[in-house]
Amino acid sequence: MAEQSSGDSQPSNPTASSTARESQRLPFKSPGVLFILPWSVGDSEGGVTQVAVNLLRQSHGAALSPSILGICSWEDKSARYVSVEAGQTVHFRLWFPENWRGMPVYLARLPAELRPLLAILRANNIGVVNLHYVGLAALNFVILRWLRLWRGKIVLSFHGSDLLAAGKASGIFKTLWDALVASADRVVSPSNELATQVSNR
Repeated sequence: MAEQSSGDSQPSNPTASSTARESQRLPFKSPGVLFILPWSVGDSEGGVTQVAVNLLRQSHGAALSPSILGICSWEDKSARYVSVEAGQTVHFRLWFPENWRGMPVYLARLPAELRPLLAILRANNIGVVNLHYVGLAALNFVILRWLRLWRGKIVLSFHGSDLLAAGKASGIFKTLWDALVASADRVVSPSNELATQVSNR
């Protein structure tokens, strides 16, 4: 697993990365971790889902508060908690417009969309948000930090095909992707090649 981090610890070579196993714990000592998948665990049993579930299991043995697996669900305007074999999950809405036509609606609804996210972070004492299969919806957590409503860490875990959307972005959406990657405390990928693609966006 290749990793890149922002801040003073970033290597002088922007494409430099270190390899580690995907199953290793995240390198933060924090109150708790919210792992996020863009789909339900039952909807996909693929590698991305298994990675997030394994991280959830391993986090319970770390020096952290109980971690949670977040499930993006359009139907859940407020947090809905469900216990599964691997641990606790929380279903909630996390979205971002797919084209510029949706931006006015998104901006008008932004305060209402951010409130439930902030409530989840505070109620569960979350210090790290780790998003898997990354999309621009991750910007909602960046915005919470920009507003100084939450001061946790943001980890972006790319798994390959999610980079296609980032690579095809143009105009304002390319700018938003660049801002998202630049705002992350760490960018994680399964290989050095993918890490280089992210850094060279």
